Amino acid sequence: MSGRGPEAPRKVRPMLRLLAVTWIVVANGAAAATLEGRVSSQDAGLDGLEVRLWARVAKGFSFGPPGGRVTTSRDGGLFSFDVPAGQYTLDARMPHGLAGNWGDRWYDVSAPLGNGYVPAEADVFTLDGGEVLTGLELALELNGGFDGLANDGASVVGGLEARAELMADRRVHHNDVTKTAGVAGEFSFRGLVPGATRLVLHDPNYRLADVVRPGLSVAANTAPLLPQPVPLPAAAVDPSEPNDGPFAAGASVDAGLLASSDGGLVLVGSIGPRNQGDTDWVCFEGAVGVRYRLTARGTLSLEDGGLVDSPWVDPVVGWWFAARDLDGGRPDGGRFLVDGGVLADGGVAPLLLAEDDDSAGGFSSALTSPFVDVPGRYCATVTTLGDVTWTGQNQGSAGPYVLSVVRANERPVVSATIASAPAPVPPAVHTLAEGQAVTVTFTYADPDGVLQRGDFELADADGGVLLAGSLNPTAGTQVVSWTSTQTSARGSPYSLRASVSDGDLTGSATVILVVTGVNLPPSAPTLVSPDSGVSVPTRRPDLRCLEGSDDDRETLTYEFEFTYGSSTTPALSAFVQGVSGGWAADGGAARPLVTYPSHPLNENTRVHWRVRAFDGTQANGYSPWTESWWFLVDSINDPPAAPTLVKPAPMEVAMTPTPTLSATLGADPEGEPQQLRFEVATDMTFGSLAVQSPWVSAASSGETMWVTPTPLEWGRSYFARVWAKDARDAGSAPSAVHPFSVRANGAPTLPTLAPPFAACAPTGEVLSQAPTEVRVGFVNDVELDPVSIEVQLFRFADNPTTAMPLFSSTSLQVGMSVTRVPLTGLVLEEDQTYRVRVRATDGRTPTAWVECLFTLDALPNGTGADGGAGGSGGGGGGGAMMPTGCGCGAVEPGGLALLLAAARL
Repeated sequence: MSGRGPEAPRKVRPMLRLLAVTWIVVANGAAAATLEGRVSSQDAGLDGLEVRLWARVAKGFSFGPPGGRVTTSRDGGLFSFDVPAGQYTLDARMPHGLAGNWGDRWYDVSAPLGNGYVPAEADVFTLDGGEVLTGLELALELNGGFDGLANDGASVVGGLEARAELMADRRVHHNDVTKTAGVAGEFSFRGLVPGATRLVLHDPNYRLADVVRPGLSVAANTAPLLPQPVPLPAAAVDPSEPNDGPFAAGASVDAGLLASSDGGLVLVGSIGPRNQGDTDWVCFEGAVGVRYRLTARGTLSLEDGGLVDSPWVDPVVGWWFAARDLDGGRPDGGRFLVDGGVLADGGVAPLLLAEDDDSAGGFSSALTSPFVDVPGRYCATVTTLGDVTWTGQNQGSAGPYVLSVVRANERPVVSATIASAPAPVPPAVHTLAEGQAVTVTFTYADPDGVLQRGDFELADADGGVLLAGSLNPTAGTQVVSWTSTQTSARGSPYSLRASVSDGDLTGSATVILVVTGVNLPPSAPTLVSPDSGVSVPTRRPDLRCLEGSDDDRETLTYEFEFTYGSSTTPALSAFVQGVSGGWAADGGAARPLVTYPSHPLNENTRVHWRVRAFDGTQANGYSPWTESWWFLVDSINDPPAAPTLVKPAPMEVAMTPTPTLSATLGADPEGEPQQLRFEVATDMTFGSLAVQSPWVSAASSGETMWVTPTPLEWGRSYFARVWAKDARDAGSAPSAVHPFSVRANGAPTLPTLAPPFAACAPTGEVLSQAPTEVRVGFVNDVELDPVSIEVQLFRFADNPTTAMPLFSSTSLQVGMSVTRVPLTGLVLEEDQTYRVRVRATDGRTPTAWVECLFTLDALPNGTGADGGAGGSGGGGGGGAMMPTGCGCGAVEPGGLALLLAAARL
């Protein structure tokens, strides 16, 4: 059997008996493991059989050194191996020179089972070192075989690979090599499983063609000699030769074949003779954005024309880049960057991009190329294992092979449009202004129809990502919109890139966006302090404002403008730099505060100030001015000037004892609100105050008035003055002193009597009834003092100044109505004359008396107390009528009048 290892497995019903295996683990960490067993046939031990322990190597298993072991059974078929840790398989066979026909047998007691005849199904021993495995039984069966000779048609040929395989199962086979000494060209097989068998002969140098002889009959315990030598014809010429280099005449193929519907390019070729410089190149124009799948396998053509894997040819496949002149197909002197490698000057030295030995399994090789990212000439190459320089040297095998080259995968494609027109391809750019929007439509597809994912990303010149998202791989198109900001010119240029992937290759399209600057003026700042209209206690106050918003995010400068006093012409401008990079209203942070530490200002100066922002662009970089605020510089409080006393004027006569005093303010240096205090004294030095006001809030313009709350004395002289103080209690000097007087008090108007005394005749009234009340009309008092009405009643003969009145009463006049004074308790005599008088007083000055005489004539003459006719009349509840007792007769009215008149004389 070949030392190259087992082929692909096929499970066969087991025929071996399950034999007991004992594992003994050796303590103390011994490095070697021991395997012990016996070779037998029908339970009888067989001596002299070759027992091989196969160790795993890079390609399967090998019984050769350093890992493999070969021994011979003895002492009743026993064998033993001491081996280091590793993986192993075990078989036994008849060696050359041993008579008999026992078949080769693999140790195979665990599934999958190959009946001991299939190397691929042999049990694998995994040893860590120190184990002792005993009881390994290899039971050989008595089989058949045959012998024969091989020649090249003229003479025998030694060193050929010979293989006898069961036609029903190619995995059951025996290998041999034709002899080069003794019986040259002889091959010999023993221990073949009985049945129809195929003989295969192969020249390792592939000077002679492979020969397949089917239908040989193998019977148990027989080994006939084939009647005729088996001839091997010369190997056929490779139809692709000469193709030993990238620019050889036979190396070029039509790249269109690789995209055909029949599975791409399939090339039948061969490597041979071995180590004579034969490497096969298949070259074509590589399609950019495509991966290629390369597969090479050694082949054996069976009797029915079917191709199977050759057990001897081990191809290696490679993928190369060779430069060429794009417009002439000639090698040039350019330099091509390919996957990080640089093609040497001259362009004729191919660059190996990838190679593979056995990744396709067994002796087959396969690889998927890197995707083609630059145009040029690409080549698939075939040699055999061992030719590490790809020069056809040190090749381990030779023979026919089949090479397949197909387009394994194509890069997805992405395109971009703006406003239905193709987007500029970098380095060309699309330009937009700050604040403008751009809409890019990406269209994408995969030639293989297997898109898995996609995404897009917008990044600025520093790589900062502004916008990102996913693309729907099944949609085929996606619209990406972006609106630049007023600061986007700073981050220009921008790269908008869309990519789609099929899981292997990625296609993309990039649009370069250049944003040009458009300046927008900043907004006006906001004044903060000092508040408008306040006084500041320092000559260098801090003036503060909140920054204006600048959409361009530029660093702003703030201009503070000053105007002094009543002037309207700005006197000074000062400049303060704002926060670096400006401030934007949508930034989320609070508006920064800008502070100007003021230059020295004059005391008691009214300073008007305003601010505007400037972004550095002379054409339109100024914000509007803020409103104008003002403050007063007041580091030291100065008292106001003395106020001016307006009323009373000097030597004025006040018409009321509660006169109104008024004054106008003197100027306050700080313009603060003022209060006034009025004083009235009876002496010029104000040593004796008659009245003093509290502090009265003064009007900012015009007169401030104060009414004396307590009356002054009528007809007396006084002195008045006024003081002022400001909001911080700084007092002024007193005003000038004004002497004034209060006029003398005036008496009320004379009272008037109401009926029955309203029209009192000079000789008096004659009343037929005793009066019950005296009614007095409204009495006016010029000072509007309360008026009292005094009523007295005397006998006519009594002197009012000395006599006691018969009746006296004082009543307070109420409102403007008649005052009614009841004559309660008064008794009047018949035919007597009385004097009624009234006067008014305001509490200070009474009026003159107003008098009226009246005679009570309630009874006719001649009547009296002794039985005269009683008179009617008499006041109900007022004066009562009484007879005189004189016994006189009746007195005519005319005579009574004369009597009264005479009495007055």
